[in-house]
Amino acid sequence: NSGTLTVNGARSGGGQFVHSGGTTTINGAVPTSIALSLANGAFNVNSELVLATPISLSKQTLGGSGSLLMNATGNSLSSCTLSKPTTIASTATLSLSNTGIAAALVNDGAVTMPSSQTCTIFPGGSVLNRGEWTMNAASGQQTSMQASCSGGTTVVFTNDGVLRATGTGTKAFQNFCLPLAFNGSGTVLADAGDLVELVGHRRVLAQLLEREVAAHPLGRRHLPQPFQPGEGLGGDGRVLHAQRK
Repeated sequence: NSGTLTVNGARSGGGQFVHSGGTTTINGAVPTSIALSLANGAFNVNSELVLATPISLSKQTLGGSGSLLMNATGNSLSSCTLSKPTTIASTATLSLSNTGIAAALVNDGAVTMPSSQTCTIFPGGSVLNRGEWTMNAASGQQTSMQASCSGGTTVVFTNDGVLRATGTGTKAFQNFCLPLAFNGSGTVLADAGDLVELVGHRRVLAQLLEREVAAHPLGRRHLPQPFQPGEGLGGDGRVLHAQRK
């Protein structure tokens, strides 16, 4: 479909459904055996959607009532808006690039943010990581998680699994517009480079900064190295708090 298509009733069988633009709305069940090829426009499924095969979405709004469960490895969202409550199963992987999160996203598997990408949590959106969430940034690049500048409410990233920062570049939680709260009881591993809290006038990353840390001459605060075992923090990189004027 590349126009406007509304399908009522449950779908059956396998094969592939190709959506290349416009708006597709499916009011009924979609079989797990179907392969979805989605790019551009909006794809709405008003039922629970369980995907046994990987999806690769580009410039797509994925919405509708009901939830989405990804069970496969190799899923990818690039320049998308995710407005359907979504769970990444323990068996699944997801690459997340320049994507807006406008509903609850639960990760029980493995999510990776590639280098030089920014993901935005919108009002109504949230992240709960119970698996492994990796932010990667190459040298001289920055990968960021941020709150939307519209809506007026606090959004939350909860880490009850492992948050891992890889690559020698900067991995940032940005809090310049609306507040982005970082909560949870999970582990934070700065494997390389800097994992940074960039703040405007609000404090974020409470999990990382609840301990007393030393003042840096440039106004940044960093946790002492090496991290102590059992503190929920580790790695060879740095965890920084930066006040941007």
